Amino acid sequence: MKSLTPTTLQEAQDFATLIAQSHFIPKEYCGNPGNVLAAVLMGAELGLKPLQALQNIAVINGRPSIWGDAMKALVMSSGQCEAFEETFDEQTLTATCKIIRKGYEKPFEAKFSARDAEQAKLWGKPGPWTQYPTRMLQLRARAFACRDAFPDRLKGLAVAEESQDIEEQAPEVKDVTPAKKANESSSIKTLKVMAGGHEAEVVSPVSQLLGRLDQATTIDECREVYSAMQIFPRESSDRKLLSKALKAKRLKLEAELNPEP
Repeated sequence: MKSLTPTTLQEAQDFATLIAQSHFIPKEYCGNPGNVLAAVLMGAELGLKPLQALQNIAVINGRPSIWGDAMKALVMSSGQCEAFEETFDEQTLTATCKIIRKGYEKPFEAKFSARDAEQAKLWGKPGPWTQYPTRMLQLRARAFACRDAFPDRLKGLAVAEESQDIEEQAPEVKDVTPAKKANESSSIKTLKVMAGGHEAEVVSPVSQLLGRLDQATTIDECREVYSAMQIFPRESSDRKLLSKALKAKRLKLEAELNPEP
């Protein structure tokens, strides 16, 4: 079977538009081909296949993060990890993660205790820190050790569980961004992404559909654009913009095909 991994930027864009219509991905990616594309490209940098990237990379507070078990998998599959050991001291409530990497004499070791969690105002916090405190301590120790031992493998990614705690503790920030004009869409601009270590501009899905409308010469081509635009939420500015442009294009084509006598 031929690989389903995109090999060109255009294939990646088409893949993202298609996958965004699926319910087989986390809900944060549904209807958002831009985020799908960003996650797939980030996953490619890490060696993850597209669907692996979508299942294991989360965008938290605008920052791509990876879940703890996926971080461990990346380290252990690197070919440079000689040993990966995790322990927990019940008496001191301390999690320890020790990693031995090829070419290094000393192991990389990190600890995270209940006292550390208390100082970080995490211990006893409603949610996972109350339901699974041992697991949360383990994930924190693991994240520190993995980042210290394999910064080249993890590309600066944060661990998702840690990012969630930071987001929940962050003070409220007032949005002072100037209001957009009524007809302005956030998706019309090109996106700058990293592909193969080089920066490339990716035309957004909205711009692609507007371009297809501009080039359309038949009503059937307009119907194809209508089907493609269903990935956008009904009340979104992108959907409204496309609907307005589609209506204008159809009226123009109908007038050209059926001129008044």
